[in-house]
Amino acid sequence: MMEDNTLTEIEDFYNEMPFNKVLDNQLNHTKPILLPAFDYYATGTESICEVGCGNGWLSNRIAYHYDIPVHGIDLIQRNIDQANRTSSGATFTQANLFEHKCNSDFIVSIGVLHHTPDVYIALEHLLKHKAKRLYLGLYDSQRQAVFDYFDRYTNKWEQFQQITDKLLSEEHKRSWYRDQLEHPQEVLIDGAKIYKLAKKHGYQLRTLYTMSYDDIMKSLENGKFKSGMSYFGLEKS
Repeated sequence: MMEDNTLTEIEDFYNEMPFNKVLDNQLNHTKPILLPAFDYYATGTESICEVGCGNGWLSNRIAYHYDIPVHGIDLIQRNIDQANRTSSGATFTQANLFEHKCNSDFIVSIGVLHHTPDVYIALEHLLKHKAKRLYLGLYDSQRQAVFDYFDRYTNKWEQFQQITDKLLSEEHKRSWYRDQLEHPQEVLIDGAKIYKLAKKHGYQLRTLYTMSYDDIMKSLENGKFKSGMSYFGLEKS
């Protein structure tokens, strides 16, 4: 059972300033999907559910490039409103992932589960849907480099601005700063626990991409922001 007060805190956090809110005309869904090994996991699937779709950029790109039915869900209605306005083939509804049933054979969730009240309960909830494949973006222990880097600075916001010059506006930059450094709920996953859950439900887990602590720190020190996201593919054994 999820803690309602924690979910409310997360919902309030995103309602105040959704971290991925951009102008509708800046969502170019024809851009390529550069996620590692994503083509392998998407190819041959019949339908896709994106859990935590945000403004719908990924769902819409999937619909455009793969011509596969895609449905995105998100906790925040403002995100869903924008996703629906800019839809290029995907569909979207507001939903709590713990109360939603994904009927697709491929589930995608990028940067979401580690922001739930319990990342392992959230993952097990998705695994119980019995999709053929899952594709996950999660923070693991290497992400600690981000916090260690910014802890060097008295004014973290000022430093964040200096290494994120490609973000679209000050509001967009501020919202990403909040998401990256001030989120009320974030857990760095234990890879062994993720592997154990995958095996329990009959999935083979592959680590598709990860950066080392030192590589993330070096990137930050060189003025290029890296969040430390790792990517995992799960496939029915």
